[in-house]
Order: sequence, then structure tokens, then C-alpha cells
Amino acid sequence: MSYLEASAAGARRSAKMLMFMGSFFTPVLAAAVGLSFIGNTFLSITEPEAGGPGPAGEVAVHVANFLPGAFLVFAIWNLVRVFGEYAEGRYVSAAASKSLQRAGAWGLACFFFKMLIAPFVTGLVGGEGLGGLLDVDALDAGLLAFAAFVLTAGNQLESAATSLKAENDEIV
Repeated sequence: MSYLEASAAGARRSAKMLMFMGSFFTPVLAAAVGLSFIGNTFLSITEPEAGGPGPAGEVAVHVANFLPGAFLVFAIWNLVRVFGEYAEGRYVSAAASKSLQRAGAWGLACFFFKMLIAPFVTGLVGGEGLGGLLDVDALDAGLLAFAAFVLTAGNQLESAATSLKAENDEIV
């Protein structure tokens, strides 16, 4: 077995392991995000806070705070799909590039909802003002950078896949 074949086999093994881990943890993460939302929403409807914004306002806050987690689940799910392509040895494919682009887009949506929409709705409904708007910490900045890099990698991979397809079509 040549060095190139051994490297490709190792990359496929790693991708299979990451795909397996992602296939296990993505539903667990989805359940954690979804069950938290369901529980909080149920409590807001059945036992609203005295003097609070009321059930509709509380549910709006829960929805606004739920969406970034849901978007993150979709981002991770798309990364699992990328590892599925890599596990099959398709490192430069349209499916892998589209999944990388989707993962980056969902990550950016997660960031923007966490930084803009959730604090806006919480401040608006809760009457606390908009002081929490654009309150960026290191983790938020890291999420933004990660999502932007993944989206950019997906765009670059799409360009490479398109170029390879054009070369193959020209040869054939």
C-alpha cells in the first residue's frame, strides 16, 4: 500500500468515526434543545409569571432563544453529511460542498439570532430595554469565525468540484 493509499484510508476511517459520533450526538443535541424549549413553553403557558409579559410574550422569548440552538443542530447535521461524503472517499464533491455551505449558513444564522434577534425580543417583551443587544463575548466571536470559515471552505470546495467536473467532461 502506497503512502497516498494509506493516507486516503486513514482519512476515510477518521471521517467514518466523525460521522458515527455526529450521528449519535446530533439527535441528543436536538433532543436537549427541543425538550428544553417544550418544557419552558409549557410552563409559560400553564404557569405564566405574575406581573410578566403574559404567556404570549414568554413564548415569544422562548422561541427567540430556541432558534439559535435549533440552527446549530442543523449546522452540525450538515457537517455530519460532509463526513459521510468523506467516508465514501468523495472529498471533492458537489454534495460535500453544498453541505459545508449549509453548515456555515446555519452557523451564521445561529450567531445572528443569538446576538440580535433573541436579545431584541427578550428586551422588547421583558421591558428590560436593548442593553443585551450586541453583547459579544469570545465564544460568540469564535462561532462567527467558525461559521464564516466553514461557509468559505464550502464555497472553495464547490469551485474545486466544478473545476474537476469540467476537466473530466473535457477529457471524456
